[in-house]
Order: sequence, then structure tokens, then C-alpha cells
Amino acid sequence: MESSPSKYLLLDPYDFDQGDSGWRELDEKKQFLKAAQVIEQYLELNRGKVEEYDKENPGFASIMVFHAGQLYATAGPKYYKTAEPFFELSLRDHDEPWNQYVKGTVAFLNNDLEALNRYLVALRQGDPKHVRVQVLERLVKGLRQGITYEKAYDGKFMLQPRRPRRLASS
Repeated sequence: MESSPSKYLLLDPYDFDQGDSGWRELDEKKQFLKAAQVIEQYLELNRGKVEEYDKENPGFASIMVFHAGQLYATAGPKYYKTAEPFFELSLRDHDEPWNQYVKGTVAFLNNDLEALNRYLVALRQGDPKHVRVQVLERLVKGLRQGITYEKAYDGKFMLQPRRPRRLASS
């Protein structure tokens, strides 16, 4: 049975973004584009609710916007440019580690390995074992291998083994 976008739009902000009955239900079904569009609709139609919830839970709204960007990026390379503005909107005042993570993600989408490495190094300085550091590390490996955001983010790819050099025949 197909899920109606309207059922998601009626949820409270927390359940919509963090609960299993919100957009994550579509994500589980690998309906990334539809999930991103539902988040967009939700943000548009429930702006007041999201802003109110964000006052009590600072950063919540930026995470929801970030999730829309992630889902567009996960939908494939042809949606990377659509994802970018959502990532940019998710940047926060006074939260440099978060911003490094977001900017590193954008660097991946723009195929900018140098910038991605800069953001990874900066983020590592704050908390080298943080999950966001691990994600940016996967994005670096993924960018080097030329794989999609979805595969790089999930880390479900094998690193290509180096081929042994052939010895020149005498």
C-alpha cells in the first residue's frame, strides 16, 4: 500500500523527523526522493510547529533541513545540486563542528577532495571518535573511488585493492 504524504504532514515535528512513522518510513523503502519532498512539504506547511519545537530543542530544525539535503543526495548525483541549498540552510550560528560536517558533505557533492579533507581534519581536532568524523572519513574514501553519496555515507563499499606493479621484463 502506497503511503500518503498527508499522513506524514499531520505528525508532530519530533515524530515526523525522528520517529519510525515519519519520513524514515520512506527512507526504509529506499524512496529517498519522495522522503526529501515530504520533508520539504512538512517544513513549508508546519513551519510554526517546527520553529516552536526548535526553541525548546535548539538545532532540531537544522537537523530536519539537513535530512532533506541528505535524502536528495542519497537519491543520486542528479539531485546533488538540489541537496546543496538544504545543507547550506542547516548551518548553525556558534556550532563550528556541525558546520564543518555540513560543509564537508557539500564538498563531497562538489567533488572537492581538498575542501573535504580540510573539514575532516578540523572536525577530527574536536572529537576524533565522533560519528561525524567517521562519516567524513567514508566520504573521503568514497570521493577517491568515485562512488555515490549513498554508498559512501553508508560505508557499504569495498576499498579497491592496489594492483601489484608488474616487473619489467629483461
